[in-house]
Amino acid sequence: MPPERQYYSGKLIGNTPVAGDWRLLRLEQAELAGTIRPGQRLAVVSGPTRIEAYVNHLASDWLALLAPPTDTAAALPAFGEVAIEGPLGVGWRDTHTAAPAVVLAAGAGIAAALALVERLDPPPKLVLLDSAGLPFPFRPQPSTFVIGGLPPPVIAAAPLLEDRGVPSRLADPDGRPGCFEGSIVDLFRLWLAGHPSSGLDVFACLPAESLAELRQYPMLRIREAE
Repeated sequence: MPPERQYYSGKLIGNTPVAGDWRLLRLEQAELAGTIRPGQRLAVVSGPTRIEAYVNHLASDWLALLAPPTDTAAALPAFGEVAIEGPLGVGWRDTHTAAPAVVLAAGAGIAAALALVERLDPPPKLVLLDSAGLPFPFRPQPSTFVIGGLPPPVIAAAPLLEDRGVPSRLADPDGRPGCFEGSIVDLFRLWLAGHPSSGLDVFACLPAESLAELRQYPMLRIREAE
């Protein structure tokens, strides 16, 4: 069962545009920062403006949301008191695995994946991100990691993950340079064929149809951001 939605007052301490017209919303709210999980969302309300987005970063007394490109997010003030609704969804209940996991996320779920990577223990062995028709919230760069089983031209990676020492690859239906032009599940299948495993943990923030495809592989332990 999802946790009961609650209402909080908080302070917006930043509303910053990032790559692709996404916006990073920094919120000062210590109670939520101490209890919310990666994979959960919050709604931020200021006057008639309401924006819902995944948690992207958690600190001791503040947190950040990464909102996909919308006019609504841009309409929020840069600073000031706001109402907060949430948490929305269950998120990932456990971020510990016996062996390094794989993380898959698409569209708005990219924000959830970036928050998860900060908490996963041990760090993931691979993160695959799908733009799902949106621009990426970062400027893709050529990866410094060689990943066996993937087509050689697929080298685009997320800079934030590269900086953390986490290998990543990107899927994009619009065919951005260095990205895989098929679906994220197809990209994962290529990798999995070269890295068979009898019990791989896969953390996923994906549309229902992609999750259904993943569940066709009984050797995978799918951990969905509910």
